[in-house]
Amino acid sequence: METSDAVPAEWAKCRSMAERIRAAGDAYAPEAAADRQDRFRTWDISRDSGEALTTTLIALVIHAQLQDQRAAAPSDTAPDGLGEVPLHALAENLNSRPRHELFSGLPQGLTGEDLSRIQALRLMTYSIRPAAALSLERVSQVARIVILEAAESAGSGPEATLGRF
Repeated sequence: METSDAVPAEWAKCRSMAERIRAAGDAYAPEAAADRQDRFRTWDISRDSGEALTTTLIALVIHAQLQDQRAAAPSDTAPDGLGEVPLHALAENLNSRPRHELFSGLPQGLTGEDLSRIQALRLMTYSIRPAAALSLERVSQVARIVILEAAESAGSGPEATLGRF
């Protein structure tokens, strides 16, 4: 059984991996990063908020993947991480998974910017206002593109895994 100290550390690992994925995608395709900034501006999303929400959404899908692995593992074994998860599968998971499922199993004790960003994404998910849903889909589209660019940057195409990040 995990301690409460280990759970936020797990989230920190997911967030750190998401940051590395975004940085790799940006380094591989700087023109795509510039295009993303233009999209944020067109959508009336500040650059900093857009980048933070994109990174948090990637971290959420990584965390959800880890939760899925735990649920699928036999009770006497624990998954040893996400290293073998293909980035293309992660992008597909972000595209196909119902958004509300990304918030299940989040660790207790999140504070500060992490909690604020997660709450902002949660509000977009559950809002009845069409503008919020549209903003969420836009950020999701950007996050998926970032993941796919990171996969390309890894040089192994569809076989690129989270273990590279």
